[in-house]
Amino acid sequence: MKAQVYVIVAHVFVKVGMSTDINKRIQSMETDCPHPLAVIWSSEQMTVKKARNLESIIHDRLYEYHAKGEWFKVSHIKAVDEAHKAERFMNTVNADQKRYDPNVFQGDYSDTV
Repeated sequence: MKAQVYVIVAHVFVKVGMSTDINKRIQSMETDCPHPLAVIWSSEQMTVKKARNLESIIHDRLYEYHAKGEWFKVSHIKAVDEAHKAERFMNTVNADQKRYDPNVFQGDYSDTV
């Protein structure tokens, strides 16, 4: 089974999550959310295990902005930037083999170009 990690914006909050079907996930969230939702970033499809690891890395990188559950009070630009950094980090390790260790993620994995 394949899954994707996503960043959704709703008013002043962003949600970082994973789903095997982002469109269905958005539809189910829209009924409970008083604000319009928009997917502002999503990963390519990957194994569920890899998606869980990527989601975990992004959550850890946004920890100081945590609001509730998978929701963060952070700018959408910062959230997407951290998602890109986490994705680049995942490409440097064999993410399907082991659980994410925050002590390994020492660099900022920004583009150097």
